[in-house]
This record gives sequence, C-alpha cells and structure tokens, in this order.
Amino acid sequence: MSNHNKINLNHISIENCVVFVANRGFSLINSRLLLMQWFLSSGWKVVAVTSKDDFVEKLSSLGVIWEEAWFDRGGLSLLQDIQATLTLAQIYRKYQPCLIHHFNAKPILLGNLATFCINRVKVVNTLTGLGHAFIHGGLTRFLAATGYQLLLSKGDATIFQNNDDRELFLKEGWIPEDKAKLIVSSGVDTKRFAPNYTQHNNEAPQVLMVARLLWQKGVREFVEAARIVKQRYPHVCFNLAGEWDLVHPDSVDQAWIQETVKQEMINFLGYLKNIEEHLCSTSIFVLPSFYREGVPRVLLEAAACGVPVVTVDVPGCREAVVEGITGKLVPPRNSQALADAIAELLISPSLRIQMGKAGRQRIENNFDIRMITEKQINIYREIGVNISPLSITS
Repeated sequence: MSNHNKINLNHISIENCVVFVANRGFSLINSRLLLMQWFLSSGWKVVAVTSKDDFVEKLSSLGVIWEEAWFDRGGLSLLQDIQATLTLAQIYRKYQPCLIHHFNAKPILLGNLATFCINRVKVVNTLTGLGHAFIHGGLTRFLAATGYQLLLSKGDATIFQNNDDRELFLKEGWIPEDKAKLIVSSGVDTKRFAPNYTQHNNEAPQVLMVARLLWQKGVREFVEAARIVKQRYPHVCFNLAGEWDLVHPDSVDQAWIQETVKQEMINFLGYLKNIEEHLCSTSIFVLPSFYREGVPRVLLEAAACGVPVVTVDVPGCREAVVEGITGKLVPPRNSQALADAIAELLISPSLRIQMGKAGRQRIENNFDIRMITEKQINIYREIGVNISPLSITS
C-alpha cells in the first residue's frame, strides 16, 4: 500500500517536514515510535532515513516516508561514507525539512556534514553512547572526536543519554554547554513491558542476557560466569539471545557460540521478537557490556518487567541500576565478580522479588516512554520548532 494512502500529505507545506536519520529502521521503530507518531498526528510529513532492514515496511505502514542511506558501521570507510553523505544531502534538498534529527555516531557525523547543503533547518543529534571507536581508540577515535568538535557546534542541540558522555564532550571542548542536553535513556513502554510475577516461579532459575552479538557486549564474560555458577548450581539455565551483527568488526564468532551450546554452558535463543514474554519468565537479567552504551534499553525493559538486573559499573549501564536496590553493579570484564553477583541473587528468591519490584517502580517514575518523549519534544520547542507539546496524559 502506498505511503500516501496512509496519511494525506498534499496539504502539508515543506515547513512541516521532519527527517529522522538512524543506522537502522529497527532503531527508530524500537526507540522513536511514539515520537514519530506524535509528529504524524500533528500533521507533519515524517521522513525516515536508514539502511534497509526488516523494519522498513513497519515504518511505511505508519505513514512514514522511508529513504535509504547505507551507513557502514564497521568503522572508517571513506568511499562509503562519502556516498552516504551525498545521499543525505540529496534527501535534505529534496524534502527541505525544518527539523532534522540524527541518531547514532555515523548518522550524526555524516548527517551534520550534509546539512551544509540547505538553509533554515533546525538540527538535533542524539548520541546513543560512544561505542566501538572510543573503546579501541586510535585513528578511528581521533577522526570521530575531530568530527564531533567541528560539526556539533553547527547543530542546535545534542542530546546525551548519560552524564558521563556529556561531561566528556564538555571537558574536551567538543560542544558548547548550552547545546549539550541530557535525557537519560530512550525510555520504555511500561504497558508492553510489565511484570508477571507468577511466571518467575520456575523450577530451574532462568538467567538471561539479550544483546547484539558483539564481544564488547560482554558475551564472553557471560558465558564464563555461567561456567563458574554452574559448578555450584548446575540446575540453573543460562540463556543468551540476540541478533548477529556480522558486518561489525567486533562480531562474535558463530562457531564459538555453537561450541558453548555444545558444552551445555548456555542455551542460544537467537533473535527474540517478543522479548517481553521471555523477560517475564526470567529470574535474573544480565548485561556485562563495556561498549560505552547510552543507556541500554534492554536493562530498562527487564526492570520494567520486575526482573532484577546484574550489569557493569560503566557509563550508560550504571544509569539503569541502583546498586543493591534494583540490582547489582560489578566491575567490567570480570567474570568472577559477575558470577558472584548472579549467585547472590540465585540463593535469595525474596531478594530477587524485592529488587524486581523496586526496579519496576523506578522505571514507572523516571523512564516511561511518554515522559522521555515529552522531554524530547520540549527540546524541539526550546530551539524554535513549532510543534505542539506532548502531555503525558495525551
């Protein structure tokens, strides 16, 4: 079905057009759905620019116009980056939006470069963590830092998802303070992700990790922690779920996963479409990521489902947990500490329930998707975008 059958765009002036740019359609559907729906319901033309994936059809079905741009997430690729920048410039000239919002590192850097081709546009960036480049350093980190310093000051606002990242950019002088905004996380749908405590009473406790299958997400540490815990509690089930990201330079080796399954250390569940169903039958959720996340959404989703969380004390992850209240924080890349924290929760079902309830309450009070979207729209309004405010009672 044509996009124009979904929403009548003929009467909308070019001043009422917003362009969202992200690595993947999945990112926009998973984290920005309410935001896009609000613009559509307010009579705006909404354009999404992403690489092609299985979520593009969902964008179109909403009435969003989809345009393709390929972002090489594997690092520096000069020819592909130039092509992506030229593609973005063509799209910006085509739609002449009054607002462009970039998400993720590559779209931020290339997208801001492409905005030099148009005038009178408000530009917002959301930095969803620092990721691969800032872990490994070297030339990639230098180029990314240089790009941020040159380009972010041109935009109207850059939103950071944790204060560590914001303070780093301010300290390094990569962005003016008045343009550095803070909205912790992308929020979580508390209606979709809700507790079902009756499903937590499994005969065998279930420990779950969900992440893109990258080494930096802590996959190796999770498997090693499972090995340690199973020596004392062999009945505990360790489940790993997530999608392969084979184009990423830090992708987990498929043969390695197969071998760990063969050794009965973990169960591999692959990509989960209905993650909330699995969370509601999980005893403990684990994410040992040292990836320099913004705030991992899956940690908030687990807490929203009333599941205690074990994660690492690094920027982004630490924002999702109150140590000893909603879960446990452990040092990064430390499988023994991870195993000890998991074991502490395994031996105390009452503590798991207590932490799960506290985590759910914290999500409701601070991270509901409507609260986060309201803050996002308020930033648009602060920089002069003429969009109606979103009330959390709307």
